Amino acid sequence: MSYRFIEELTLADVAFEADGSTLEELFASAGLALNATQVGNIGEIQHKESRPFDLTFKAVDMLLFNFLQDIIYWKDVDQILFGSFDLTIQKEEGAYHLTGAGRGERIDPARHHLLVDVKAVTMHKFEVTGGLNGWKATVVLDI
Repeated sequence: MSYRFIEELTLADVAFEADGSTLEELFASAGLALNATQVGNIGEIQHKESRPFDLTFKAVDMLLFNFLQDIIYWKDVDQILFGSFDLTIQKEEGAYHLTGAGRGERIDPARHHLLVDVKAVTMHKFEVTGGLNGWKATVVLDI
């Protein structure tokens, strides 16, 4: 499970690649990358609060897209940054179903080194690939 930022993919936005040996690891990596875009000291986010995730989509790429959009939603509505994710993804009846929670805390400018505000996930270069040997995603964020 990891992520890396890709500087040469876009000029005005932020791009990253995330990976994981399972879909759950991929989604957690992508969620952490999104939050690392916004706060420089992501490792210092305390796991004081949690927010639920419950999404179903036929395509795994749209499941990831909407999961990341939900992370942005919680940041905008409750001012919460996530430092960890506990997720389960199952394929049932031709669709992927994600349940779980993100754990984190409300933004505290005195403690969190704030970088940029992510407004949305874009479809530009958005891709999820993988299968039995692991998963990889390329994501561009609108800042």
